[in-house]
Amino acid sequence: MNNKNYAKLPGDSKWTCLLCLRRYSTKYSAWRHVALNHRNLHEAKETLHTYDHDEIASDIEEPQSVCQPDSVISAASAQFDEEFASCSEESDETSTDELPYKQRRMDCESDTATQSLTREDALFDGSRISQTDHIRSVLAFVTRHKCSQRMTTDLLRLIRLHCPPDNKCARNYDSLIKQGKEELEVADKREIHDVCSLCNGLFPEDEEVVQCTTRDCTGLRYEGREDEQCLHRRKSFVLVTSLDEQLRNLFEKKGIWEDTVRNIRHRNSTKQGRDIHDGSCYRDVMGLTNNTISLLFNCDGVQLYKSSATKLWPLYAVVNELSPNIRFLRRNTVLCGLWQGQGKPPLTSMLTLFVKNMQDLSQTGVKFVPCGIGEEVTCRVRAIVCTADLPAKADMLCMSHHNGNCSCIVCEEPGKQVSRGRGHVHAFPYSNDFKKRTRDSFLANVQEAVGSNQTVMGVKSASPLLLLEGFNPVTSAVVDYMHCVLLGVTKTLLRRWTDSSSRGLPYYIRNELIYIYTCTSL
Repeated sequence: MNNKNYAKLPGDSKWTCLLCLRRYSTKYSAWRHVALNHRNLHEAKETLHTYDHDEIASDIEEPQSVCQPDSVISAASAQFDEEFASCSEESDETSTDELPYKQRRMDCESDTATQSLTREDALFDGSRISQTDHIRSVLAFVTRHKCSQRMTTDLLRLIRLHCPPDNKCARNYDSLIKQGKEELEVADKREIHDVCSLCNGLFPEDEEVVQCTTRDCTGLRYEGREDEQCLHRRKSFVLVTSLDEQLRNLFEKKGIWEDTVRNIRHRNSTKQGRDIHDGSCYRDVMGLTNNTISLLFNCDGVQLYKSSATKLWPLYAVVNELSPNIRFLRRNTVLCGLWQGQGKPPLTSMLTLFVKNMQDLSQTGVKFVPCGIGEEVTCRVRAIVCTADLPAKADMLCMSHHNGNCSCIVCEEPGKQVSRGRGHVHAFPYSNDFKKRTRDSFLANVQEAVGSNQTVMGVKSASPLLLLEGFNPVTSAVVDYMHCVLLGVTKTLLRRWTDSSSRGLPYYIRNELIYIYTCTSL
């Protein structure tokens, strides 16, 4: 083969394949790669050079078929319909009137693939791409590839060159962001609630009310002084999304509802403990109902910028009835809410809005049409489990933090301060005589704390989570796996059991690891 297919590029010590730009440390490796992987390409080039150029030109001048843009779209649509034919067979037989909650995912509907959009919704006359899909796809591309404003503007200019003159494509970066906000706010049914940065109370829905309505609070709604409130620059707010819409889109995905039904039947028939829906606490709350699912929600914070104190606290949820291998995938995760601001997060205000949405879903349920079934299903939803690290869990349950007295959610042990290094930590010495918490005792502590305005057995106030159906603050606030198992006490115990510094102590088991491994592998 031609040696020009691989060479050393300027400033590079390795050999580079000029056909696929792969780099190799030796010349022989590059030659072997070209000889084995690009042999067919080289033979095609040699064969092409042997053709009569006049014969090739005649073939080009008299093509058998001309490929127009519409034919390209039709071919792509036909291929798309063929790949998802299994999802479209039953949905084609059902009319729009029979499906009030028509599936909007392209893999489960065939009407959109075979008919043109209305003139108001289409990107241009005769287009099969709506303006909303255009905005969403461009925003997804820009977000994924981290495009700058200049790159985004050039991308939009390139898209417009491939469209007819009378198109509705975004003209520049600013118009893209503006149209994206308008389209996504309508489609996602989001709600934004401003939060007072002083008392963490919610402002009224009327955005003209800039003074906090909490008694003796002087907080302002927006950034700046009182005469700058007309600029409407938000500084602390909670964004609430539509759980009904997200869960509907989730269960309308291919295979999701079938997997959920399979696990629901499994929880009602087996006594083996393999997953969360096999536990006794779960079954006491959920019972044997077939059209009821449960959520596990969690909340944690992250700093938005390194040079800023602005933080994000998202509230996510997953469906417990999904199989573990797909339960925690990002595409199957539901965003319940989001707080952005500085300082301590107003979890009570955010959870109040979350509980309100969950109460509606627990009573009315979610209506959707599973992919491939064609019949409308109504499913009730309950949020019965929460997980978070210790500081966030204490704020969610309105309890003392982990370094305070009676901060354990399982028992009422007060603990004590012990010396560690140059400081002190709050520890809970081992004891056989301790009193466990129950739901009734926890509620009694809540009533006493609210009446006296003091902390009672680690309880400061009433948490909004107590209003959730089936939520038990003692058993529903489960252990955080990452911090308590992978990084917490378990890691400390394993280090003390196996570290050489513990040699000679009664709990040192490093010499017995082979025996332990043999016993556990049987």
